[in-house]
Amino acid sequence: TTTTTTTTTTNSNNTQTNMEEDIYYCHELARRSVARAALHLGLKDGMSQDSLDVLADILLRYMEQIGKTASLLVESGGRPSSHANALDALQAIHMT
Repeated sequence: TTTTTTTTTTNSNNTQTNMEEDIYYCHELARRSVARAALHLGLKDGMSQDSLDVLADILLRYMEQIGKTASLLVESGGRPSSHANALDALQAIHMT
C-alpha cells in the first residue's frame, strides 16, 4: 500500500510539473508572438515586459475561447471533438 501511495503521489507530481511546464511554454510562445507582431507594426521600443505579459494572456484566452467554440460546434454536429477541421476553426473565429 505504501508503494502504491508513493507511486500515485509521484505520478501526480509529475503531471503537475508537466502542466506547469506546458503553461509556461504556451505563455512564452504567446509573448514572443506578441513581440513579433509589435515589431512588424513598428513598435520597436514601445513594449514593456508587463505589456507583453498582458497581451500574451489576452491572446491565450482568445485562443482558448476559439478552441472551446470549435469543440462545441463539432460536437453539436454529432461529431467527436477530435474530428474538428479548418472550417470548424474558421466558424469558431467568426463566432468569438
